[in-house]
Amino acid sequence: VAPLEVSFSSVGSSDPDGTIQHFSWAFGDGSSSTEANPLHSYATPGSYTATLSVTDDQGATVSASVGISVSDLPDTEAPEIPTGLSAIPSGSDTIELSWQAASDNVGVIGYRVFRDGVEIASSATTSYRDSGLTPSTRYSYQISAYDAAGNQSEPGVAVAATTGAQPTLTSLSLTPASAQLNIGLRQQFNVSGFDQYGNTIVVNPTWSVNGGGVIDSTGLFTASQAGGPFTVLAEQDGVRATASLTVIRQSNLIDSGFDSDSAGFSYLDDPFRGSGAPAYADGSYLGAGGYSGGALQITLGGIDGDDIFGMSGGWQHDFQLNALSEVSLSFRYQLSQTPFYERNEYSQLLLSIDGVLVGVSPNDFIDQVSGNGNGGAEETTGWRQVELNLGSLAAGSHRLIIGAYNNQKTAANETTVVLIDDLLLRSSSSLPVNLPPSAVASADPQTGVVPLVVNFSSAGSTDPDGTIQHFSWAFGDGSSSTEANPLHSYTTPGDYTATLSVTDNQRATASASVGISVSDLPDTEAPEIPTGLSAIPSGSDT
Repeated sequence: VAPLEVSFSSVGSSDPDGTIQHFSWAFGDGSSSTEANPLHSYATPGSYTATLSVTDDQGATVSASVGISVSDLPDTEAPEIPTGLSAIPSGSDTIELSWQAASDNVGVIGYRVFRDGVEIASSATTSYRDSGLTPSTRYSYQISAYDAAGNQSEPGVAVAATTGAQPTLTSLSLTPASAQLNIGLRQQFNVSGFDQYGNTIVVNPTWSVNGGGVIDSTGLFTASQAGGPFTVLAEQDGVRATASLTVIRQSNLIDSGFDSDSAGFSYLDDPFRGSGAPAYADGSYLGAGGYSGGALQITLGGIDGDDIFGMSGGWQHDFQLNALSEVSLSFRYQLSQTPFYERNEYSQLLLSIDGVLVGVSPNDFIDQVSGNGNGGAEETTGWRQVELNLGSLAAGSHRLIIGAYNNQKTAANETTVVLIDDLLLRSSSSLPVNLPPSAVASADPQTGVVPLVVNFSSAGSTDPDGTIQHFSWAFGDGSSSTEANPLHSYTTPGDYTATLSVTDNQRATASASVGISVSDLPDTEAPEIPTGLSAIPSGSDT
């Protein structure tokens, strides 16, 4: 075993016709000697080949070798005892263990985990997750280290931890948080439940809605009556979550493919950008040549070689709304210029509602083409389709104008043509101008003993079309707060439901709740010693 000291000998080496003049030993570990019979020590375990080379008086050489095997001393030293053990409960059935690495004269290859004195697992790292435990139960842990030779340290200092209480439902969440649908359609609402540790928990809440239709036991809502916003409520064990929905009634105000006539549209000159050149604008109904069948046509320019600035023409249609409504418009179009326009000469597709231009953001026009400098190809958009939200329009009469504008022409062969087809103007009544906010309530901690100080948070509460202006917390113990993220102390044991209500800048509201469980401190105080004792005889035996 190492270190191994070896005596090497060249006895028996000879030269038949002279004498040996030189000896050379290579010991196989990088060392050498020129002695005839050297002494050499091997410090490292391993297999070595030592080679002797001899040279005679005429320079001839010959070699011979011998094998050397050096083994190590057996490892009998145990690793150090692991230190720094921590045991942290995670939920009701898991404890997370971690500790500092132990050292060893050769090297630690693993650790053994002991629970309540019994080995339960081994780990190649300095951590272990002990799961499947019993809720509200105290466990004691120790860790020992072992090496490749099987040496094992004594278990370290015991550390105890207690698993959390049995999971209980503390909050619910609904998706979607808000919805809008037409009469006769359905909307599935989904619910997620969370326990006091933030983990999901299986729930089967009671569903209800305060109007607009009916909702079944699975959260499927069927719309039957326009109006809203209505509130969808899911509730279980005193924990509630809400969502908002609006039911709308859609109707088609104008729906035409212009296959037989102009569908009530009438043509007019100069409706856009203050133009005043009616002789250079014209409109006509085409029985063919549209995207499919007929179309409305607007033609600008042409006629003569005069320089004309500002030409427009359009088709108008009046429509009536019986109530405040959200109005949308879709149609197909093709905008074209002949090849002779200059680069500074452009043509636009325009649309107005009650005299106000409606464009594709950020512009006040739907589409535009410009000249390419004489003699190029025709400039055209080809057939395209556009869908526009015209916003909320009040009850009463309104006017839609759709057409074209050309800023200038300088030649008789400069002509702009617009074709309109497949136009659908639709209204949605009972559509709220304001979309409700969404409330998100959370608390830390959610369980503890009196007095329990809880940090409440409204983080995640949003308003899709405005801002949240007001926060209101009801802590379930008769106290309240208007702070967004209040701090509240519970001084009496019990189970509480804290409810957050948020109000947006148009006074729409939403709410969310979170459960708080407060337990009492154990009674460790003895009663006072009784005083004022008196003893008075009463008869012979009392």
